[in-house]
Amino acid sequence: MQGFLALAIQNSKISSLEAMKFSTRFMRKGKHHNVLRGVGGDFTIDFGTAITKPDHASASVLAQQFKELTLLDEYIETEYICF
Repeated sequence: MQGFLALAIQNSKISSLEAMKFSTRFMRKGKHHNVLRGVGGDFTIDFGTAITKPDHASASVLAQQFKELTLLDEYIETEYICF
């Protein structure tokens, strides 16, 4: 799910704040399921990127980018508020 949210952020379809809200909501709603965290697959979800950079188009790589994008924006917003 985070891989798809990273694609949405990168394509300016949603903000990172909205993506974080979606991610949090999904995690909360699925909390009652006995599923291991981090379960996923290493399959291609960004077919446009897969043509030129197959290593950058997988769900796991995009999920990591989601974490990086949201952490960066969270840091920037926190710094902005502090000043």
